[in-house]
Amino acid sequence: MVCCSVWLFQLQDDYLDTFGDKDFGKRIGGDILENKKTMLVLKALENANAEQRQQIMQLYTSKNTDETHKIALATKLFKDTQSDVFLREEIKKYTFEAFTILENLDIPQSKKELLKKFGTDLMNRKI
Repeated sequence: MVCCSVWLFQLQDDYLDTFGDKDFGKRIGGDILENKKTMLVLKALENANAEQRQQIMQLYTSKNTDETHKIALATKLFKDTQSDVFLREEIKKYTFEAFTILENLDIPQSKKELLKKFGTDLMNRKI
């Protein structure tokens, strides 16, 4: 349960870093600017054609790229390679896996409901 929750939180954090709403206070594109190899990047590389793969590699190895351009291009590549869709599906998968584990725990139903609400809120968080 804890392992699923930690992984779920990280996937959601990776997703929100690129596709979150800047009005909620999270800096959009921070992971991209820091060249972090998130699940979005890994899946994009896996799904990319040769040209897209070259763009991703260049984007994530260059230091002197305009920040706005770098974020926009990375976001476009994530969408074009469907890595954004993959990540949303993984978030759902791990949420429901955690819920299945939760249902099998020998704890009061009221505690299960509380934890389930927490998991749902985590999956749907915006920041």
